[in-house]
Amino acid sequence: MAINKYCNLYGENKIKDDYDKINIGFSEVETDITGVLNSESDRETAETDREVNEVDRQLRYSNTKHYGQYDPDFVYHTNNIVSIDGCSYMLKENPDGTILESQGFTPPTYPVEENEHWKLVGKKGDKGDAGTVPNITVGTVTTLQPGKLVTVTRQAGSPNESPVFDFAIPKGQDGTGAGDVLWADIDQDDDGIIDTANTANNALNSGNADKLGGQLPGYYAKETSLEQHINNSTDAHGLNNKLDKSEFNNYIGGTSHVSSILYAYKNIGGAL
Repeated sequence: MAINKYCNLYGENKIKDDYDKINIGFSEVETDITGVLNSESDRETAETDREVNEVDRQLRYSNTKHYGQYDPDFVYHTNNIVSIDGCSYMLKENPDGTILESQGFTPPTYPVEENEHWKLVGKKGDKGDAGTVPNITVGTVTTLQPGKLVTVTRQAGSPNESPVFDFAIPKGQDGTGAGDVLWADIDQDDDGIIDTANTANNALNSGNADKLGGQLPGYYAKETSLEQHINNSTDAHGLNNKLDKSEFNNYIGGTSHVSSILYAYKNIGGAL
């Protein structure tokens, strides 16, 4: 039979016969209890150290980010990264391993890679070769319905030296004012471009002539014919062989479309 650790009794031995061994047993109990308490204390100490280390780890992790160009007025902490002269430097820790605070301590100038506070983590790259200026070409231009997003797409296979881009651009919404010219009347094929004169004539002949004052486009004076008439006239005042105001008025007579003629005359240099 196994011995009782704390009573030191074998089998059927009685305490009265081995009384002196009881004190030894009590000492064993005290030793074991002390060991348990010491183990718990050690565990608690280790847990505290772990928590401190975890806080330090998280702080260093959050500090590991780039703060842009070095600023002598900013307070930096361990693992902060800054740029200076095209190179990147990281702030070190204190000699005892704790977080270092640094303000006004400038990183070294490359090729020096380290000083008391900073260490090089990324050096400036070599200057690259001059690039080629691309010759950009506009490919197809598609008109989208109002409200659609503009898109620009590079054509597949177009080289870097001469890329081709296709554009899709939405047209504007129809106006909501008092005017009576509707987009559908002048852009019947809905391509976003005002139709040719023939198409416009067809629209007007089909009952929409009032949209242009009741007349077909050919009724109104063209700038080229007006310019030819003016250039062939004689100006009594010698003003570059162009009509003076009275002669011009005689030319346009009583027509009710003076505004379009005046606009053409002004565009070719007429002085009114």
